[in-house]
Amino acid sequence: MPSATPDVTGDGTTIYDLIPSLKRRHSTRLAAASQPSQDGANNAQDEQDVNASQSSSHLSSPPTEATEPATESKETEVDITPSKRFSFADADVILRSNDGHEFSVHRCILIAASENFETILRNPPTSSKRRKIGNNTTSLPVISTDETGEELDILLTYIYPRSRPNNVRFRHLSFDILLLDRWNILTIRDDLGRQLCSDVFIQENPVAVYNLAKKMGFVDAQHAALKHLYGISFEGNRQYFLDDGIELTAKDLQQIMMWKKEYLRSVMAVVDGYIVPPINHRNSCTKCVSAKQWCWWNTFKKKLHNWNIFNRDTIDKVVFLSLAATECQAPYGDTYKAIKLLHDSLEKEIDKLPVSFE
Repeated sequence: MPSATPDVTGDGTTIYDLIPSLKRRHSTRLAAASQPSQDGANNAQDEQDVNASQSSSHLSSPPTEATEPATESKETEVDITPSKRFSFADADVILRSNDGHEFSVHRCILIAASENFETILRNPPTSSKRRKIGNNTTSLPVISTDETGEELDILLTYIYPRSRPNNVRFRHLSFDILLLDRWNILTIRDDLGRQLCSDVFIQENPVAVYNLAKKMGFVDAQHAALKHLYGISFEGNRQYFLDDGIELTAKDLQQIMMWKKEYLRSVMAVVDGYIVPPINHRNSCTKCVSAKQWCWWNTFKKKLHNWNIFNRDTIDKVVFLSLAATECQAPYGDTYKAIKLLHDSLEKEIDKLPVSFE
């Protein structure tokens, strides 16, 4: 019976080292087909049949009652593709994906990264095995996993001291966070969780960010996503809550809407309590000088109460509506200074407000 280990040349190089792109195919039927005939009375026709069988593409003759079904033979065949990035010469373990990709890596690094890896290395699945790789004199354990080759490659990219993936889309960042969470690599997972607070991801899909942050317990990202939602009219917008990946229920949506109302009430309390700075008497608007404050301020507060969102654009729009309503004559330079002052002063106080109310 021929050995399952590939032949090695005199310098220790395997045929797979000479032809890196060759995929190794293992078949129990190949071993059966290469057995010498047990019939001592082989004639020339029998010998011709055997030679034809050995020269075929690793396929034996059609199954008979005494042979295994062809379907069972296919189940034992595995296409193996070595990783181009994670095939270390001093590796002491091989991780195999569920689609036949192999990663020659180091036990100590895997164990240091995750207790899940330590468990699977100490108690490997029954489908795991051992075999020689390259010039190794001893066989290495091959640990089977349920991850795809792409998933294992991403996972090892975070574990090994290499440059991390630069995620610029939420779906990529979300995929990596869930993968790291599945393997209990929490430190790196939490680092990625902090990236969720970025406007890049929140503006792409604030509901999806909130959903993931809520699931993972990323409080800062939850609050950042909620604050963005409070600044848009998301109520009744189907694009936010019909995504199959969103796990929020109707009850969750109702809660967010109630929180938004409470948040806006808190914002208006800050606005109502804001003390307008003294007016420069050189101001060209006589109404402002007479009122000793911006003549449009009271109109601004009344109009702001009627808005169901709050953000920087809201402040700008309501200020200009109020200026037009009161016919303020202040020069544009003074108006823009007032708007900037409102942005800086109000946002500083509003940032202190809670965004969820249990």
